[in-house]
Amino acid sequence: MSNIINPDKKDGVYFEEERLTQSHSIDDFDCEDPKINEFLKKDAIRYQRFNLAQTYVLIFRNDLVNERSIAGYYTLSAFGIKLPEEMEEQFRREEKYHKLQPAVLIGMLGRHKKHQGSRLGEDLVKLAIKRIIDLCKDIGIRFVVVHAHKKDHVVKMYNNVGFETIDDKGRDDTQTMILDLYQPD
Repeated sequence: MSNIINPDKKDGVYFEEERLTQSHSIDDFDCEDPKINEFLKKDAIRYQRFNLAQTYVLIFRNDLVNERSIAGYYTLSAFGIKLPEEMEEQFRREEKYHKLQPAVLIGMLGRHKKHQGSRLGEDLVKLAIKRIIDLCKDIGIRFVVVHAHKKDHVVKMYNNVGFETIDDKGRDDTQTMILDLYQPD
């Protein structure tokens, strides 16, 4: 992962991760996907208030010109996933079977268009995974789940950090991908 959270802040330009609040300026955020833009602008705070999802923003900071803008964001929600039959059989043999496996859903993820080509999307996924792994110390979480857009670059991004497709039929133009957090002793 690139060192975006704890950089040396050289030249006063860096990124910071924060939980979304009403004080964040979200009006200028544009990831070129209307659904993802609209969620951040219209629904994210409400979802937090009702404990449906928590939203984390990555803030681009340039202290030299007093710039502070949202470079990207992701949401996390509790989730349960039914595994494909072949995976279910393996889990039954290993006595780890539950109808629904405990998971966390990365529900929304967007990177501002001015950071396109910077691998910031992949860094956001890694930040979300790090946060989820930290949660594993307190609650049982076996999988990270995403419903990825069926665009080659999106699927490749998730594959690059270890996700596997378990259902490519998905809703509309998405496919379900999972990352298994299990670490054998």
